[in-house]
Amino acid sequence: AASNFDCCLRYTEHILHPKFIVGFTQQLANEACDINAVM
Repeated sequence: AASNFDCCLRYTEHILHPKFIVGFTQQLANEACDINAVM
């Protein structure tokens, strides 16, 4: 599924402090990647 896309291949449930978050994007497994993720 992950051919020409930059996809997360694994994830962690590590909690980030909100001051380090400047933006995010959502990766969906039913579109182009193998797993769901929020980056």
